[in-house]
Amino acid sequence: MKRVRKDMQTMRVAPAFSLTQDRLETFAHKVQATKADLGRFAYLVVGSSTGADDLLAEAYARAWPHYRRGEIDNLPAYLRRSIANLANGRLRRIRLERREVATRRIDWRTPRMESPDGGFENRGDTQDQLWQAIWSLPAKQRAVVVLRHAEDRSEEETADLLGISVGTVKSRLARGLAALREKLEHQERGSRS
Repeated sequence: MKRVRKDMQTMRVAPAFSLTQDRLETFAHKVQATKADLGRFAYLVVGSSTGADDLLAEAYARAWPHYRRGEIDNLPAYLRRSIANLANGRLRRIRLERREVATRRIDWRTPRMESPDGGFENRGDTQDQLWQAIWSLPAKQRAVVVLRHAEDRSEEETADLLGISVGTVKSRLARGLAALREKLEHQERGSRS
């Protein structure tokens, strides 16, 4: 046993290995005890057995370092929350990827109109409507949307080029794309009437 000095008192400290080994055995027993319930929960959250297995494995892998350090009191509750957060993150990522794919279906590279000052023609062409909507965005949002989607730049490149933070790029892009989506939907509803 080692002696450690803490606040002018001497404490006896056991080697860390036995503590870690005990924690590992306890963790393994708790994993076996909760595996069926948490697997069922993960399946109900994602709807596929493969996805549930992945979530469960990732939750266990992320929980172990915290459990080993003694930061988790209620392991099943921690794992259940972890599974829910991981599932939400994956669903959010899938939604964002689908949204980005939808915005990239339009050919951003060939604006058919000369400039925003040249007057907008009332053509039903999707390209023209898209660029009309882009040109109507506030300048800061328009710059981010054009750099990210028309020029296919990364968030970091866009931030460097504009002299802003990556977080600002993300927020301006989100607001700009939301405004574009709203304007294009409004134009589509107007053309159907």
